[in-house]
Amino acid sequence: MEQGAEAALNLGLSLEETSDRKGEKRAYRDAIRLARRSETPEGFQSGASAALNLGLSLEKAGDRKGEKQAYRDAIRLARQSGTPEGFERGARAALNLSLSLEEASDRKAAKRANRDAVKLGQLSDTPVGQQAGARAAFNLGLSLKEAGDRTGEMQAYLDAIQLARQSGTPEGLERGARAAFHLGLSLEELGDRKSANGAYQDAIQLGRQSETPEGWERGARAAFNLGLNTGKLGDSAGANRAYQDAIQLARQSGRSFRLRARHSPELIS
Repeated sequence: MEQGAEAALNLGLSLEETSDRKGEKRAYRDAIRLARRSETPEGFQSGASAALNLGLSLEKAGDRKGEKQAYRDAIRLARQSGTPEGFERGARAALNLSLSLEEASDRKAAKRANRDAVKLGQLSDTPVGQQAGARAAFNLGLSLKEAGDRTGEMQAYLDAIQLARQSGTPEGLERGARAAFHLGLSLEELGDRKSANGAYQDAIQLGRQSETPEGWERGARAAFNLGLNTGKLGDSAGANRAYQDAIQLARQSGRSFRLRARHSPELIS
């Protein structure tokens, strides 16, 4: 059954390349069915990959109900696999499920899916899985802030920062920069300026490391806020360094945006 699941997965991938959408979906469903019967880590892993691909295919076809079920199947099979690659597929599926649920305004289920993605990303110990986990953790933080859960929000941002660093990918690092920036904003709102400055410094570092326009922009905004805070604490030299960092990162981003006082709409994404 294990080899059958892998064969059906490979068939689905081959049919996807030839744009045989109907045959592709059928092959992925066969892989999922055979994976469940295999009861082996490798079989479950193949099934998780097939379920993720099926979900992506159904999403493109506009089958929202089928898409969500496929992603749930991927999460379940990923957990059963116990393998790094299986966990990575599950993290990606859980992230996609959360985005789909968010679109359907099912906030509670979306938070649950994001938590699944964070956990599976941590278990995966792979750059792609950690990147998916970082994205999910950042989205979870935004959702928890909206719900008024400040403790949960900040923990989610911290998880995003950690997973971003572990991933080392441009997209992961960029998402970590966003999380650190938002953590800084939340800490400022709570009156903890010192900790906020530490978060802004993390955002600057992660934004630089991402080497992406989005990451550089986020780093520039964090550096600007750091300059404001440092100046208010009486460190003129430190404030000037932060403003210089903001200018440099803003130029690197190649984007046109305005840097304003910390809680203006431009500072929040």
